[in-house]
Amino acid sequence: MKNLIASIEIAPVTLAVVFAALTGMFWLITLLEYTLHMPLFTAVLLSIFISVTVISLTKAGVRNRKKHAVGVRILSAMSPLLAIFFIVGMVFATSMHPIIYFLLFLVVFICSIVLFFSCTQSLAVKIALGVIYFLAALLICLFLFMLAFFTVLFDMVGGTGSNEVVQYEFSPHGTHLAEIINSDHGAISSATFIHITQQRRNVNLFFAELRKNPIRVYSGRWGEFNLMALYWESDTVLRVYFRDDVMVFTRTSGGWVRS
Repeated sequence: MKNLIASIEIAPVTLAVVFAALTGMFWLITLLEYTLHMPLFTAVLLSIFISVTVISLTKAGVRNRKKHAVGVRILSAMSPLLAIFFIVGMVFATSMHPIIYFLLFLVVFICSIVLFFSCTQSLAVKIALGVIYFLAALLICLFLFMLAFFTVLFDMVGGTGSNEVVQYEFSPHGTHLAEIINSDHGAISSATFIHITQQRRNVNLFFAELRKNPIRVYSGRWGEFNLMALYWESDTVLRVYFRDDVMVFTRTSGGWVRS
């Protein structure tokens, strides 16, 4: 029983560790140029699990707020900031429906704000940090809401454009894939892209998959894809024949460079 009580008393610490661990994992995935793709069912279950965990820890933290030491109160004051970093990292590192991001952010941020105001004694700190947290959350909430709104709108009307791979070519040993993409999104934003993706780097996690992000090495006008041809000279050198010219992309230690 004593161990149970002790674990409840440090609920804010546990919540901070959960936020920090997940945020670190998401930012590591982003830095390694991966994206975590998961089916809708898995994304919903993950969001429910995170929400239930955060709500439970928040309730325990508020219930025992008078027993918290100074260090625990400081972590409680930082919980909204950790929640913001967590959601931002999740948006960059995962591929889920925007509505899930929006709803999860509401749950996580509201819980962290409740914990912040319940465990912080100083009125000046409540006002100062409360205003900062509110403004930051308002911007993120507005962005996620607009993203979710336009995603649903585009799904209802069948979308406003498409990205079509019109030509692709694997490197000699299959280590890289080059793609010419026709990005057709109307007269203003249509374009031609060339992407290079490193192959054999996807990681199957059973419930999800880590996929290597494609690297955009060229962005040009719409219609140029009709005049392009791909040719791999080697696994590290790509030639793109375009009209009477040749674009050469070489892989270096710093990434793909056009020469």
